Amino acid sequence: MIEGIVYNNGVPENGVAVRVAKAQGAYPMVDDFVSGTDPINPGKPDPNNPGRYILQIVAGAPREGNWWVFVVDRPNGTKQISEAKLIHTNDDPYNPVNCQHAFVDFVR
Repeated sequence: MIEGIVYNNGVPENGVAVRVAKAQGAYPMVDDFVSGTDPINPGKPDPNNPGRYILQIVAGAPREGNWWVFVVDRPNGTKQISEAKLIHTNDDPYNPVNCQHAFVDFVR
């Protein structure tokens, strides 16, 4: 899982599409997440978590891989508009040096 907050001038910003993909600027691995929306009810505002996004690569099991997280334009989602951050996850969740959960904030 990758999660974080999108900030604009130091204030959490809603309505920003964040993507996780196998390469910079690539097609999403899961649906893009719009910051400030409810992770359980996509499209519904989450007033308790302004600017927050959550990208779950796979539910219920560890998955090894290299993932890029970045902001894309809306509403098309066709263009990367931020730097991309590389995240590496491992398939052994019981090894304390392995990663299954990352936090990445974006500042606009």
